Amino acid sequence: MSDARIPATHVGILETALLAMASTIRHKDGLISTNPVGFDWDGEFVRLSTLKSRVKYRNLVANPQITFCVVDPQMPTRYIEIRGVAELTDDPEGTLNKKMFRRMSGKEFDLDEPGAERVIIRIAGLDTHALRRPARPARGRHRKVRDARVSVARKFAVPNPLQASR
Repeated sequence: MSDARIPATHVGILETALLAMASTIRHKDGLISTNPVGFDWDGEFVRLSTLKSRVKYRNLVANPQITFCVVDPQMPTRYIEIRGVAELTDDPEGTLNKKMFRRMSGKEFDLDEPGAERVIIRIAGLDTHALRRPARPARGRHRKVRDARVSVARKFAVPNPLQASR
């Protein structure tokens, strides 16, 4: 089991969300690369599927650090972030990818080119951050900053030509 436990309050996010964001360290220049990903939650680990021909795979071979973040589909201010290490295993039949595709679309997956090499990325979490409560309305100084942004945005707003013709 990974060292970073998923709070019981947030397991539902992993069970209902279809897409998340995964960040890796680019092997070419060390910058962060973030991409939307489908995922599977097996009750213990988050798992992703990718091709060996993809940059994400090459990034993880060079540096296995990965961050995974998924937003609650019912409450977009609630999320869970898992920071950890990717464990790569071959998936020659593409079993995980087929399972995820079926979950997302209800259809069978047949998009891989002949000879495509798939791997499973299992995230061994080292640290977990979960936003436990919905965002509160802005108060005090933060409200003043938000109100100032709104007034500046209105001052410099470009008129919508479609609305002007009505």
